[in-house]
Amino acid sequence: MKRLLLIFILFVGISPLRSQTDLDDLFEMSIEELLGIEVTVASKVKETNRETPSIITVITHEEIRDNHCRDMIDVLNMIPGFVISKDEDYSTFLSRGLYGFEGRTLFMVDDMQLSDLYFGAYIIGNDFPIHLIERIEIIRGPGSVLYGGLAELAVIKIVTQSENKEGPENISVRYGQLPSTIGHADVGFNLAKVSNNFSISALGFYGIARRSDANTSYIGNSTSFKHNEKSAGLEAASLVLNSSYKNTHIGILFNHYKNKQVRSFEVDPDQADLSPTDRIYASIEEGTAARKVEYTYTTFGTNLSHELQLNEKLKMISSINYHYNFPFKRDVTREEVVIQRMKPSILAIYSSENYDVNLGGEYFFDAAKIIRPTGALPVDYFRKSVNHNGSDAILISNYSAFGNFKYKYLNEKGLNININAGFRFDWNELYGSKFNPRVALNLVSGKFHSKLLYSSAFRAPMIANNAFSRYGMNPDPDLYSRNPEGVKPEETNVYEFEIGYLFKKNLFFVSNFFYQTVNNIIEFRYNYMNADLYSDNGGKIGTYGVESELKYVSSKYKANINLSFVKPQFFSDINPWAYSYEAPKGGDTYIAPDNINGLPSQLQLLALPTVKLYTNFVVNFTKSIAINMNGLYVSDRRAYNGNGASRILIQQYIFGAGLSISNIFKHLNIDVCVHDIFNERLNIATAWYDSTYDVLPYKGRELSISIGYQF
Repeated sequence: MKRLLLIFILFVGISPLRSQTDLDDLFEMSIEELLGIEVTVASKVKETNRETPSIITVITHEEIRDNHCRDMIDVLNMIPGFVISKDEDYSTFLSRGLYGFEGRTLFMVDDMQLSDLYFGAYIIGNDFPIHLIERIEIIRGPGSVLYGGLAELAVIKIVTQSENKEGPENISVRYGQLPSTIGHADVGFNLAKVSNNFSISALGFYGIARRSDANTSYIGNSTSFKHNEKSAGLEAASLVLNSSYKNTHIGILFNHYKNKQVRSFEVDPDQADLSPTDRIYASIEEGTAARKVEYTYTTFGTNLSHELQLNEKLKMISSINYHYNFPFKRDVTREEVVIQRMKPSILAIYSSENYDVNLGGEYFFDAAKIIRPTGALPVDYFRKSVNHNGSDAILISNYSAFGNFKYKYLNEKGLNININAGFRFDWNELYGSKFNPRVALNLVSGKFHSKLLYSSAFRAPMIANNAFSRYGMNPDPDLYSRNPEGVKPEETNVYEFEIGYLFKKNLFFVSNFFYQTVNNIIEFRYNYMNADLYSDNGGKIGTYGVESELKYVSSKYKANINLSFVKPQFFSDINPWAYSYEAPKGGDTYIAPDNINGLPSQLQLLALPTVKLYTNFVVNFTKSIAINMNGLYVSDRRAYNGNGASRILIQQYIFGAGLSISNIFKHLNIDVCVHDIFNERLNIATAWYDSTYDVLPYKGRELSISIGYQF
């Protein structure tokens, strides 16, 4: 305790971008009012958290500041059931124990998609200026009924500014210092103006950061190199524009991201007969220098929508969305893939005293093109279309229909019952049709609420899984493929039960139980016949657990404590590839690969801690001065060790602290805080094995300074 108190005294800070008016509103807002914030992520119509047919978390701008969040990694550490993981050296996360990367989680900003169109991935870490936004709406569970095959496990929607709401005009500058180098440095702004029927807002950001500055080894325990800017540097630029006139809205998104990492190692040609994993392992043991690669990801999107109120009960919302994506572009010459999507949609919403009915449809086509290196010959082609006669350019269509029926019952005693029944039907020319239902029973009675939920979901095979043969269908289906006709969607079923109680206007407790299974898992495999990767369907896996959260807010104190408990469930499956300890090298599996004579010595998912605990405490000395403290605990996890076995990553405790002061000369705000006070370095593990990239020690102790100015 004395050590923590000393740190608080040494590192005194001032909270950014917080006006006196904002603080007055915050101190007067009770938990009950916070629970009344309306969100649209779970049903596309405005509902409060307790009314939504999903398990929802809303992270407000004030909570982002109270927790000193630098980026999305810090935000997701706050969320029950989410654990930071990685793919190679791309930072990502587990959702309730299952791998949330590549087509399983939809990231959006202001209804414009951030997830790429090639793998369906979104990389976190210095990726978007979350410190400048209004809030983040998160579905901690399936979202396919609303959003289709990119929302199997979770949906994360960033809201930069509410429409027709004029917020403070902010400019911010931030800097973070690690023990030996820069941790992050960025500038950003979020400006908004409302006048009569017209509103406009603009958010801009440019920043650099370091993923790690640690001595690290990717396989085994031998240190091979120390991370530097070329192996762990991050760079991002973002611009989001929104404008509305009466019932017409247009949004524009630009996001450019660079991720530097170690991609491979020099290998002795005499070891060519070894598997790729063994060759890499040998190169590390020999101390061979690593090759470093820079990836860039460019996204441009726009969304035009119009709302037509036909009468007091019926309205129509039409929109057209365009998305351009150039992901995973390397700084070395190779084949690349550029994808564009055009998506028109229409939604009808009928609302009455007892019924709400939503019906809609959308159509999109993905136009993908392979960009070949100059002078490349067909015999050297790394990728080609297996669905379109080997063409370099393909066009894939998808048709969808969706709807939701909601029955509302409210009696004179305040008992509020909502029954939701929803569906979505998709037909895609590559993988065929999918039908997904959803049912939900919500009960709100005074201070008590409960939810009983069931939803199915799916992960759609992306262009990287099903169209281009580099990661697409197996070129030798007689030997390797379960589905010679092509990769099929994953199928997910989720059951959830939530209860919550508002003990008083300042104290709220909520807890939920979940059980989820995923079948026909889409995975990458290694084809030794032609030394290439391809995608195929695997077996079945499940997880179950409990997520609980306690929140307290008063004029002097704020506290947030959440606890997650997750366990995996394994199924007997004739397929030896997915989630199987018998998987040969080169095939994905997410099970710790420990076995004795072919039998598992234990069954556990890689990178998954059974228990995760997050805490945040704020003490407001005055309306301008506050102490902020947060802590993260993750229990033991397993990581691949490079030799057909796993190793245990011991439990970790990560603490951060700061002191906030606002309204210097009315407009200037400064924040100084310390992340990872004891330099613990969160171990970020890869969630699948037969990988070079087992564990990334995250950046450690960082002194962070923010300066904000409000017009």
